[in-house]
Amino acid sequence: MTDLSQHALNLACGVLLLTAVATLWRRQVSALIPILVVQGLALTGIAALLVGQHDTEALIVTVVIGVLKVIVIPLLLLRVHRLVPDARETRPLANVASSLLAAAGLSLLAYAAARPLVQAAATGSAQAAPVGLALVLIGFFLAATRRKAISQIVALLLIDNGIAVTVSISRAAP
Repeated sequence: MTDLSQHALNLACGVLLLTAVATLWRRQVSALIPILVVQGLALTGIAALLVGQHDTEALIVTVVIGVLKVIVIPLLLLRVHRLVPDARETRPLANVASSLLAAAGLSLLAYAAARPLVQAAATGSAQAAPVGLALVLIGFFLAATRRKAISQIVALLLIDNGIAVTVSISRAAP
C-alpha cells in the first residue's frame, strides 16, 4: 500500500468514526440521513482503496455497495421520514453528553480489543480494524438508547457499516 493510499485510508476511517459520533449527537432523522450518506461515501472509499485494480468482480461489488449506501438506502429513509415526519428523538434513554462520553469509551474499548490484531497484522490496512469494531459498538449503543424505530434502523445501518469495514479490511490482508 502506497503512502498516499495509506493516508486516504486513515482519512476515510476518521470520517467513519466522526460520523458514528455524529449519529449520537444528532436527534433529528433528517440530520441522520446526510450523516449516513457521508459514512457510505467513506465506506465506499475504503473498499475502493483495498480492492485491487485488476480485480473486476470486487470493483463491481464496491460500486454496487456504494450506490446502495449512498443513494438507495438514504432515499428509502427519506421516504419513511416523509411518511413519519415527527420522527425526532425527544426522549432517548441517554442524553447527548453521556452518549458522547459512551462513544469515547466504546472507541477506546475497540482500540484496546483490536490492539493484538493490529500488532499481529503486517499490512497498514489492519490499522483500520478498530474503527470497524468501534462502529459496531457505537451502533449497538445507539440502538439501545433510541426509542424511535427509524433511529434504530439508522443504528442497524451503523452496525452494518462497521461489519463491512472489518470484513473489507480482513479480506485485504494477505
